[in-house]
Amino acid sequence: MDNEGWLIDAHQMYRMIDDLDLNNKDLKIAFRKALSTSSKLIKKEAATRLGQVVYKSGPIKNSSLLSVAININIYRSGRGATIGLFDNRKSTIRYKGETYKNTAYILRWINSGTKIRLLKGRGKYPRDTNRGKMEEKPFFETAVRVKIKDAQDILNDNIEKEIVKIANKKRQ
Repeated sequence: MDNEGWLIDAHQMYRMIDDLDLNNKDLKIAFRKALSTSSKLIKKEAATRLGQVVYKSGPIKNSSLLSVAININIYRSGRGATIGLFDNRKSTIRYKGETYKNTAYILRWINSGTKIRLLKGRGKYPRDTNRGKMEEKPFFETAVRVKIKDAQDILNDNIEKEIVKIANKKRQ
């Protein structure tokens, strides 16, 4: 999926910043808060889309547990954020029964599916034993496509609100 980025009307923003005489730390705080609120909108939409995924055996029964693994990382500089399914904090991924140690691992297979998995014929199972495939259910891409415009609008509004909040605190 192509990430074309979010557009913000920078001229208005810089004019307002110059008028308020804000320092760099205050701007970072304002940008980070605005990015977090707009990113949460996309995360919420992805979580609802995950709950609507249905396979032949029925809907996913633990979608609320799986939706926790949709990650939002906001850059410290306040210049951007990433919303994704991959959890890069752990090197190994383990799961046991119904309690998953890292649910991002499972989200990847739900989102992009798998091809047919065949055994190589070692041990007691014969060669080319079919272990099945998983259908692709791209819940994350559709959620981003649907909510990207709303997130852009909310981002612009929230940056202005946060800057005004910080400016009001400085005036007092």
